[in-house]
Amino acid sequence: MVNEDVFEYLKEGLRRGFSIDLLKQQLLGGGFLERDIDEAIKTLHYRDLGINYKGNVGFKWMKLAGIIGVVFLFLSIFYSFSIFISSLDKGLKILLGNSFFVIPLLIILMMLSLFYYIGFIRFGRRVNSKLISFCAWSTIIWIFISIIFYITSISIIYGFGKDFIQQATPLGKVASSSGNSPLNQGLGLILFVVMAALFIFYFVVQTLFSIGLIKAGQKVKFSKLSGVFDLLYTILSIIAVIIFLAIIIFNPLIFIGALFSLAFGQFNNTIITMIVILCALYLLKLLALLFASCALFDASKKFE
Repeated sequence: MVNEDVFEYLKEGLRRGFSIDLLKQQLLGGGFLERDIDEAIKTLHYRDLGINYKGNVGFKWMKLAGIIGVVFLFLSIFYSFSIFISSLDKGLKILLGNSFFVIPLLIILMMLSLFYYIGFIRFGRRVNSKLISFCAWSTIIWIFISIIFYITSISIIYGFGKDFIQQATPLGKVASSSGNSPLNQGLGLILFVVMAALFIFYFVVQTLFSIGLIKAGQKVKFSKLSGVFDLLYTILSIIAVIIFLAIIIFNPLIFIGALFSLAFGQFNNTIITMIVILCALYLLKLLALLFASCALFDASKKFE
């Protein structure tokens, strides 16, 4: 049962422009119980949204999102460890390289990501951050488009490969027109443009999402840390991609030499630099995911 005195005090204080944290401290100083204050805060918030709050707001989406974040964290670490082990275990290497195993796994992870970002939609509403909610919705739309694009691309590439094999001569020579028709080139260009647009859209949304998390740090623990690490990851990833593309365009011999070295199992300075950069980005993303999960759990505890 909500303490109406506490509720009315909070409502009037917010109307006058005082922060919820200051009002809560005043009530605690006045001898009111913290659980009564928190209950009144929740009730006030849900009444503002036109929801009749009775102590239990239903399914805890933010808690579920936090659990999914932890699952992602452990799966990322496990997958990285598996890649390392696969260099020693031939059977595991074949499994990890099998498209019939990898593609369904990726689709399942992308579907779980939908629920992860639904949690952040609720998160944004609870901390009054339209930016977080908007970015979470945008990411969900991006995931749907990416799944459709991924499946379509695989189908097109499979069709090209099938046509390529069918046009092969008995001696193994391929007809000169295969793979180089204007239709194939046009579809390839379209796929490249769509993929580039998806990457740009993702980086823009994630940058804004990180800024929203940083701003929400005053209301939810760990949110600021998650935003800082995610913003660093996004900015450094963009810089790394730009440098990588510049090398390919202006000095492709460096890139070709690195590929040859890698093909023969050798690691030159370019390969080592790339590995260090990827490891640093990977670590930043893991930290961002860890603190994002902690922020979701804290928000669930406060608002659900």
